Amino acid sequence: MNSEIILSTISKVFTDEGNAKIVNILATCKSRLRIVNEYDVWNNRIKETIYEYVLDIMVIPKVFNSITNEIYKLEEDIQEKVACLILDDMILNKTVISLMAIEDDDWQDKCRKWLAG
Repeated sequence: MNSEIILSTISKVFTDEGNAKIVNILATCKSRLRIVNEYDVWNNRIKETIYEYVLDIMVIPKVFNSITNEIYKLEEDIQEKVACLILDDMILNKTVISLMAIEDDDWQDKCRKWLAG
């Protein structure tokens, strides 16, 4: 399972709940699943590899600024829904919302213009 499938699924839940703030986060983000741990377990003499992941949700600056005071609560709300998914050999330990890095060759000129008014 990849991060897009996870976010697509939980976006439907948050849409049904009417949670516009989280739907906006999901609609404007980039995401990835990051492996943070890997270990083997034996189940009836069959070795299985279990992977522990973190779901990274990177949001654009405008969205990030609007949620700064409540990021931890929003991460918990998203994690709670993700935990309801059946993820085979995956354990999703945490959801992290962070600022998306944006490449912009003219960023310094834009800053100067903004400062100048």
